[in-house]
Amino acid sequence: MKRSLLSLLLAFSMVGFAACGGGKDYLVVVDTSGSMQARDTLKRVKASMPKVLENIKNGDTVSLMHFDAEAKMGSTTKVEGDADRAKIKAEVDALKAEGAYTDMARMLMAVQEKVKSMKDAGKTAHVIVLSDGLDDPKLKRGKLDLGKYRDQQGGPINDAFIYYISLGEISNPALEAQLKELSPQTKTYLAGNRVADSKDPNAKKPGEQTTPEQALTNVGEDVQKNNWLSYVKQFAPYVIGLILLVLLILFIIWLVKRLQRGDALYGNVLYYPEGIQFPNRNTFTLNKIGMAALTIGSKQGNRLRIKDLGTTETFSFKGKKVGPNMCLRPLGKSARNIQFTSQRQQGLISPGDRFRIGEYSFVFNDEES
Repeated sequence: MKRSLLSLLLAFSMVGFAACGGGKDYLVVVDTSGSMQARDTLKRVKASMPKVLENIKNGDTVSLMHFDAEAKMGSTTKVEGDADRAKIKAEVDALKAEGAYTDMARMLMAVQEKVKSMKDAGKTAHVIVLSDGLDDPKLKRGKLDLGKYRDQQGGPINDAFIYYISLGEISNPALEAQLKELSPQTKTYLAGNRVADSKDPNAKKPGEQTTPEQALTNVGEDVQKNNWLSYVKQFAPYVIGLILLVLLILFIIWLVKRLQRGDALYGNVLYYPEGIQFPNRNTFTLNKIGMAALTIGSKQGNRLRIKDLGTTETFSFKGKKVGPNMCLRPLGKSARNIQFTSQRQQGLISPGDRFRIGEYSFVFNDEES
C-alpha cells in the first residue's frame, strides 16, 4: 500500500514537471515616443531585436505592444519556426518614433491588463520594456507613482517577471524604483548612451553600463533561471498538498493497523468444560504469545486450540488497555455467539468476566505472570 501511494506521488510530480516544460510567454513593450529618435535609440532597439528572438524558442509566445501618448497592442505570435521570428522582427522594424508625448501610466495600465489576461489563461508573463524612461504626458500631473497601479492583493503584476531596459541618456532612479516596487521579479538594465559625470548624482559608474544587445542576452539568461522559480510558485502548493495528503493517508493506515493490532496482551484465560461438577481448570497464559491478538478455536492454527470446543468457529480477540486494566475486545461476527455469565463493560471482556464458547466456560484476568 505504501509503495502504491509513493508511486502515485511520483506520477503526480512527473505530470507537474511535464507541465513545466511548456513554452514561455513574452510581452515585448517598445517606447515609440519622439524622444526615442534621439541618438537613434529606436534604431538601436530594432537592431537588438535579433537578440530577443535568439532567446525565443519554438513553442514560446510573443506579444508586442508599443506606447507613447497611448499604449497599443500589436500581434501575438506563437513561434513555430524562423518564419514567425521574421514576422515579429518585421513588425518591430515598422515602428516609428513619432509620438508627441510619453505617458508611462497608460503604458503601465495596458501592461497590467495584458498580464492579467495572460495570468487568467494560466500563463506567467515575461515582460521586456524597452524605453528611454522619459515620462512627459500630454496632461500634466504630479509625480508619477507607479506603485498606486500595483495590485495590492498580489495580483497579475506581482506574478510577472519584468525586465526594464533603460535606453535614455539620463537614468531615472525614481522610475526604476517604482517598477521594482511594482513587481518583486523586476530587473533594470542601463543600456543608454550615458556619459559618466561625477557632478551628476544620477550618473552611473563605469562598468555598470551595458548595450541593448548585452542587456537582452542577460534577460534571456534570467528567463531560463527564473523558470524554476515560476514553476515552483505555480506547482509547489499542489505538490505540498499532495505530499501532505499521502502522509495523512499513511498515518491513517498506520492508525487503523495500530487499532486493529491492539495492545500487547498479558494476563491469562482459565477454561474448563461446561457442566462438569468439579472441573479441571486449564490456564492459558497470554504473556507467552507476545502479541496483541488471541484466537480461540478447535482447528489447527488457533493460539488457544481446544479440540472438543463444540464449535468449528474461530473466535478472535485483540488487547485493549482501559485505564490500568488489560481487556479483550471480541472481533467479527463470531463475537455474537459468545455467551456471557458476567460482563462489566459492553463490548469488552474485562478482568473477572466469565463467558462461554461452545461447550467451554472461560474466565479472563489480567494479572501478569
